[in-house]
Amino acid sequence: MAISLKINFASLKGALPLAISNSIAKSIAAIGSLVLAKIYGPQDFGIYNAILSIAYIFTVVVSFNLDSIIILIRDKKEANSFFYGTFWTASFSTLIGLIILFFINYTNIVVVSSSNIILIILAMASWLTVINNSQISLLTKNKEYYKISVLIITLSVTTIGFQFIFHQTEYKSNGLVYGWALGLLFTVLCALFTSIRSIRDTSLYSFKNNIRKYADIIKQSYFASLIDVISSNLFVILTLAYFSASEVGVYSLASKILTVPLSILSASFLKFYAEKASVLYEDSPTELIKLTKSIIIINASIVLLFIILMNSVGFYILEIYLDKKEWANLQYYVLILSFWILSRSMVNPISSIISVIRKNRWSLIFNTFILFISLLSLYVGVKEQEYLICIILYSILSSLAYIILLIAIVKNLKENARKKIS
Repeated sequence: MAISLKINFASLKGALPLAISNSIAKSIAAIGSLVLAKIYGPQDFGIYNAILSIAYIFTVVVSFNLDSIIILIRDKKEANSFFYGTFWTASFSTLIGLIILFFINYTNIVVVSSSNIILIILAMASWLTVINNSQISLLTKNKEYYKISVLIITLSVTTIGFQFIFHQTEYKSNGLVYGWALGLLFTVLCALFTSIRSIRDTSLYSFKNNIRKYADIIKQSYFASLIDVISSNLFVILTLAYFSASEVGVYSLASKILTVPLSILSASFLKFYAEKASVLYEDSPTELIKLTKSIIIINASIVLLFIILMNSVGFYILEIYLDKKEWANLQYYVLILSFWILSRSMVNPISSIISVIRKNRWSLIFNTFILFISLLSLYVGVKEQEYLICIILYSILSSLAYIILLIAIVKNLKENARKKIS
């Protein structure tokens, strides 16, 4: 049977404000990253990205993935209560997590260690990220796309701005970290200031009731998200441990460049798609298939075009702008990671469908496999003392994993549609 490639643009109307704001924010972040990478150098840029990777893991640990549940709650008052409960849960768990980080750092039981001030900033920034993500989920639930757009742009502009400022001070060695934390703090304070009145009418009973109601989703999605974030960021952390900060910097810059369109599109469509899918899966499965297909085609087409440009004209631009000796192998990293980015572009923007169809076990299996791929790739690379081998193995094997997951998702949606029709 022939597959229609007609794109249903009408169903994407709600994502337009987010697409525009994310395009602006991610463009600012991409240009800012290139400039910051040049002025800070691969060493500081690598250390910063390793700290970010640890923070991403810490964020998922302390959030229990509760922010993703807000979109699934249909009643507005209950959603507000859940946001309030998530705020205090994250606050308490962050404090406990910081104590554990101090203990780990003090006992030197890990390869990578850090100063206490960096650990405090890391924990604070992770907590702020949980609050920011929860706020965006709540605004998405209430269809307040304009406010989300403002927050996204504010975070990008303030973070880059503070990082530039710190480079001009005596604290420039950690200026990227300090600027990132202050940008988050400013954005979260702005968000809370504008919405504090709407979340006053909250109920602890409602929060507990929804925890029980979505207990299975929370447990399964939490462990799946935890394995996902570990597999995605362990690569960078262990690279710093077994190779060098400069190699982390080069890899991170290549990854950031390639993920610009993917980040824009995923951030634009992910929460919008989750909100639509939660309704359409039961009420109109055929429309959900059309929406899903449209998002996949748009994402893959844009990312493929960007990859072609980056591996042709982009090479010459980077060679002119960046020091070849400092950023050695950057063009090879960009080429190798292109396969991985293209496969991700077809799955990431619709990944929330896994929770909607209650197949969180798929995420757990998939992310466990990605974690295995990360460890295998790093083991071979460390054994051969060649980081390029790590990247090649990781890119090829993870690309195959994403394609298999996409096939499983599409198959489930079609089976659901057939059941509803019959």
